[in-house]
Amino acid sequence: MDFDIKERIIKGAEAIFAREGTSRVTMEDLAEYLKISKKTIYNHFSSKSALVYRVVSNLMKDIVQSLEEIAGDPALDFTSRLKAILEYSFTQVSRNGAIIMDNYSGMDLQETDSPFETMRRKILELSSRLFQEGIEKGMIRDDLAKDFVPYFYLNVIEGCVNIYREADISIRKEELFREALRITFEGILSDNGRSHFRKGSLFSEETEAPGFRDLSLR
Repeated sequence: MDFDIKERIIKGAEAIFAREGTSRVTMEDLAEYLKISKKTIYNHFSSKSALVYRVVSNLMKDIVQSLEEIAGDPALDFTSRLKAILEYSFTQVSRNGAIIMDNYSGMDLQETDSPFETMRRKILELSSRLFQEGIEKGMIRDDLAKDFVPYFYLNVIEGCVNIYREADISIRKEELFREALRITFEGILSDNGRSHFRKGSLFSEETEAPGFRDLSLR
């Protein structure tokens, strides 16, 4: 029973944090949302920070696992995997942007213990492997230093995070994130890779492997 209540608290926190942002939700708000007492929440989590850490850790774990599955999907060719990574990233920012942006640079954690640092290392590892494959297949420009590309990709993501947190921006932040990643990927591709990448619509059924959209529903 205690396990069920704890999981219900976590799932409820995920939902309300994604909608409102972690900084704007109090434990009183969460208790009212779940129709339970605040004391019940504190029986399972010593503080709001502890609950946020759990929610963020779960989210980062799911994102990393999904990125690994996409990057290693044998049913997709190289450029299809790039498109799938783009769509998945866009979906996560659209659904969980409030959680990600509220906590990306503000968690009171040792850097090596931070869920975001774990995800950062995994993104570098996956992108290094994927981009090396692209170089070998002639899909990525051969005038780029292979060690540079993964860090450039990561910096683009982190730059989008910082822009996303700005309130006074005239376009939809999710669209900005998608376009920044699309421009980045197209810029590092060779002529052959760019030709393959531009075939079909970027965010359509044509770019998805069977069951791919389910990855974003974890």
